[in-house]
This record gives sequence, C-alpha cells and structure tokens, in this order.
Amino acid sequence: MLSNNALVLLASWLNAALYMLEIVLAVEYFHRPGRLASHKAGVVVLLCSDLACTIAVCAQVYVALIQYPGVDFEAHYADSTMQWEASLTIFSTYITASVEQAFLCYIFYALAKQRLLTGFLVLNIFVHLGFSCTFAVVCALGLLKFRNFGNIGAVTCAATDFLIAIALAVTFHKMELSLPVVPRRRTIQSLIRRMLILSLTSGLLVASFTIIHMVLLAAGSSVSTIFWFCQGRIYTLTLLSNFLLGVPASRANETDPLSIPETTNAPATAETFSLRFRPHGQSEHDLCFNQDPDSVIAAQDKPPGSDK
Repeated sequence: MLSNNALVLLASWLNAALYMLEIVLAVEYFHRPGRLASHKAGVVVLLCSDLACTIAVCAQVYVALIQYPGVDFEAHYADSTMQWEASLTIFSTYITASVEQAFLCYIFYALAKQRLLTGFLVLNIFVHLGFSCTFAVVCALGLLKFRNFGNIGAVTCAATDFLIAIALAVTFHKMELSLPVVPRRRTIQSLIRRMLILSLTSGLLVASFTIIHMVLLAAGSSVSTIFWFCQGRIYTLTLLSNFLLGVPASRANETDPLSIPETTNAPATAETFSLRFRPHGQSEHDLCFNQDPDSVIAAQDKPPGSDK
C-alpha cells in the first residue's frame, strides 16, 4: 500500500498530465475560427485558475517531500503547515467548478426552458461557492475549527454536479425520442461512442468523479487526495470537450464528423453543438443546439428530396 506522501507525488504527476492536456485542447480550440469571444475569455480564466491550482499542488508536494520528508502528508493539514497552499487549491478548484457548472446550466436552460429548476441549480452553485471560498479564507488564516464550511461546500458541489448531469441526460434523451425513428443497426462501437459523448456533454463524467471523491473522503481513504488534486482539471476538460464539439455555423456544410446540417436561422458567428451518433453505413441522428442565447436548434438530417 502506498504511503500518503507517495500518493501525493502520484497525484501531482497526474494533475500535471491533465493540465498539459488542457493546454493542448485549449490551443486547438483557439485555432478554430468562429468561436465566441466570451467563450475564449472563459477558457483563459479556467487555464489561469488551474495554473494557480497546479502551482499550489506542486508547493504541497515540495513541503511534504522536500521540507518535511519524514512527516505524513495529512499531518501538515492538522498543524497548518500548508495554509496558503491548501487555501489556493480550494479556491481555484471551486472557481473552476462554478464556471463549468454555470455553462452546463446555460445549456440546460437553452434546451429545456425550465426556469425554476435552472434557478435552483444556479442557487446551488452560489451556495457551494460561498461556503468553499469562506473555507479557503479561514484555512489561510489557520482557523481549522471552521472545517465544516469546507465539508458543506464539497457536498453541495458534488450534489450540484449530479443534479446537472441528470437534468441534461434526461433532456438529451427526450430530444432524441422526439426525433422520427429511422431503422438502423447499432454497433457496439457506435453505442460506446454515444455514451462517451453524452457523458462529456451532460457532465456525467465529472459528476461521477466528484461523487467518487466524496465517498473516498468520507471513508477516510488517502486515495481521495488523487481525486482532489485533479478535480479542477476534470471540470475544465469537460468544458473544453463541450466547446470542441461545437461547430461554427459558418462551417456547417463542411465534411466534419461532428458537423451540422445547414440552417438559415442561426447567426453566422454562432457556435453550434452537434451530437451525432452514426452506426457504420446507416443514417445519422443529430441533436443540435446553438450557443447563441436567442436561438436553439434541434435538427435532424433529412433524406434527399424530403423538402420537396
């Protein structure tokens, strides 16, 4: 069984690898034409937040393995040796989580138009962000008696992830059921691809990640450190995956595996998502929605001549 210090080192390596993946995906996103300036600004904010978190993680590894190599990692939290490192990790992780959750809430509202449920989800975002930021401040001040603030923030964040994921998954499923049924043979490959895309776009992947982290934390397992150090990177990768699935409307007619059918009611600069599930040799089903807040598109490929 690995010691706590060994797990911290392993977690820092995994965190660094995920952050490098973030940079690669972000560069790919910035090189694509027709992306909204607000989305680019959001990606920059997430990259800066995750850079701060990565610096804090590396600082914790330095304290644990270089300054005090003979002291167990958990003991540093008990004696407040890592005050600013822990505080920066908490603050940056939940800032990243809030941005990703807000984006997914926007997708849900754009598709479902359910103000009450969307408002409840947004309220949860503010609640967990408030508790988490408060805990980050008191942690920096060494006031460990307020540790329950962090527990409330973590539980509320995980619950928000789960609720958003369920809401989006149900919405996507309803959209697909509303489309005309086209007889087709589904292969294992197409089903796996479909589940991967839905897991990314609905937030199921990040919700599963945070729930596993909470279970390990409640069980007192030191493995939870790995999930904690990497949690912010999973949020950002989820958001970047959603953005990279977006296809600018100006490129709608290109032969792209995630392209959308031509539409006349979408602005030329809009960023449109298309979730296309296609078994080999069969017709395609699309679930498309526009990133422009005034336009939501639900489209499906039509056979030639169907408009005549």
